[in-house]
Parts: sequence; C-alpha cells; structure tokens
Amino acid sequence: MRTPRWYNLAACQGMDLDVFFPSADQPPAEAVEVCAGCQVRTSCLDYAAEHHLTDGVWGGLSANERKAARKAARAA
Repeated sequence: MRTPRWYNLAACQGMDLDVFFPSADQPPAEAVEVCAGCQVRTSCLDYAAEHHLTDGVWGGLSANERKAARKAARAA
C-alpha cells in the first residue's frame, strides 16, 4: 500500500507504530493525544474508512470508536 500524500504532514510521522496499535490491555491515550493536534487528522480518519482499516488508532479514534461511528452513520 502506498503512503498517502497527507502523511508527510502527519504529527505521527516517524513515531513508533506501536503507539497507534496498542495491545488490547493498553489504552490508546498517547496516540489520541498525538492525533488531537494533527493538521491531517480528518484525512487520516477518512483514509481508515476508505480502506476499511479495523485496527489501530486513525484520526484520533480507536477501532471501537470508528466502528461505533460507522454504525451510527448507517442508522442515520
């Protein structure tokens, strides 16, 4: 998979990916904090949705949060 253009502007660029793919018993707080100040957060979240990514933190949302958002969008 190609690296998306927006990634060059991402706050997470060069960070350890384990931060964004924490184990089940580890909260994603550090990743969410990084994403909170990121200028391409929306593009990242859109990328995860477009590519049906079901793991990790993307655009500041955990996998469970993205799943809930998709479910809410379908119900609306």
